[in-house]
Parts: sequence; C-alpha cells; structure tokens
Amino acid sequence: NVTPMDEYRLSRLSSAKRLSASFSEDRRSIYWDNGIPRKDFSRTTSFAVTERQADLANHKRAHSAYTSDRPSPIWPVSKAALQTSPTPRCLELSVHKRPPSTYQPCKEVRLSKVQ
Repeated sequence: NVTPMDEYRLSRLSSAKRLSASFSEDRRSIYWDNGIPRKDFSRTTSFAVTERQADLANHKRAHSAYTSDRPSPIWPVSKAALQTSPTPRCLELSVHKRPPSTYQPCKEVRLSKVQ
C-alpha cells in the first residue's frame, strides 16, 4: 500500500533540482587557462615531478642490517615454550565462537530430476 505521504515524497524525489541563480550555462572548465582551448594538438601536456615524488616512485630499500642468508623462516621452539601451560585467557580465546541462540542453519536444496 502506498500512502499519500509516500506518493508526495516520491514525486519530490523524482523531480529535477532547481538551478541556482548563480549558475552559468557557458561556464568554462577550470582546465582552460585562457578561455577557448587551443586547436593545436601536436603538443601534449608536460608533467613536472618534484624530487619527493621521484623518491616515492623508487622501490623501498632494504634495511641496512638485513641479511638474506637465512636458511629457513622456521626456527626451533625453546624447551621452556614447549613445557609451559597456557593462561586462562589464552584458553578462553582458543574456544571457537558459538552461533547465536536464534541461528537457524540453511535448508538443504533439493534438486528434482529433470527428464
């Protein structure tokens, strides 16, 4: 059911916005520096890159103390770490989150045989 208020709102939303008094139909683009654009397309826009932009375009350098001779990303676990017991908070965080009590699993989709 569409109420009269809904109809009024829809008609207001579907109508075009009124143009402000300061709107000028023939307003030039901000990229046209002196009015009408030139017709000579043999020259293209030249870009100026600052020293900072050129620096940002380079690859990130590795740290001076970095050594790439590591045999593996896997390292041995200390005996103390193997023998310790987890804290109550760690055990609490290790339990999976239970679904809400209002959760209902999706119904199975039954496909009928097409003959």
